[in-house]
Amino acid sequence: MQGWSLFTHSVTLVVRNWRDALKIGLVPIGLFFVWLMVAVGMGLSFANVTMGPGGMGGDMGGMGGAATPAGAGVAALLALLTVIFGLATFLWVVVSWHRFVLLEEYPRGWVPPFRGDLVLGYFGRLLLLLLLGFVLMIPVIVVASGFVAAMGEGGVMLLLLLAVPFYVFILVSYYRLAIILPAGAVGAPLTLGQAWVATRGSFGTIFVMQFGFFLMNLAVQMAVYVLSEVVPVLGLLVSLAATVFVGLVQVSLLTTLYGVYIEKRGIG
Repeated sequence: MQGWSLFTHSVTLVVRNWRDALKIGLVPIGLFFVWLMVAVGMGLSFANVTMGPGGMGGDMGGMGGAATPAGAGVAALLALLTVIFGLATFLWVVVSWHRFVLLEEYPRGWVPPFRGDLVLGYFGRLLLLLLLGFVLMIPVIVVASGFVAAMGEGGVMLLLLLAVPFYVFILVSYYRLAIILPAGAVGAPLTLGQAWVATRGSFGTIFVMQFGFFLMNLAVQMAVYVLSEVVPVLGLLVSLAATVFVGLVQVSLLTTLYGVYIEKRGIG
């Protein structure tokens, strides 16, 4: 089945090129973790920033005096900078990986080139996909709410059953359109319409590919949990490595789809 072949090919890309993956991702991810330690030292508290001033019974002592407006402002600024830095780091790695696979742009050292124009373009396309999904979900939510109001409790169960095929359709549609991301990363931008036309007839292939990814992700998470329970000291390190691995495989799925449906590459 082509979908399974695309999935295994994507996994193989990461496993076979693990040294290059390490060169592409180690420094950016390392820099982000250094920033996290600095931010935490300056008063960043994820729990309190997330829950707000009223969280945890209004006790802001964990933020080192952030109960004052000035302290809260510093915490909010740190949180914002952390999100921006984290997103920039993620896109830095992703764009570099796309270019490595599709253009054979091998890393020449331990610091991959940061291509600001491509990173910003990638972010813009990602934001476009998210906004498109949000707009399309509005009528769905309205219809679903009316359906539940009319049908009562029985409507909730029926709606949940209908949600499964709808979710599958949305997931496959997203991947059909998301090939605009690797296209932008290699400097050959596509429109949403071009991406949709190019992937016509790929529903079953992408579904099988995503199902394979789901099974792999489940197996990896279970392995991380068991290993963390047996050797707790390795829990954080193993979890980080697993997250990076799964993330690169997911990015490789998009890369493979672009190579097969746009560049007409074989995967044999």
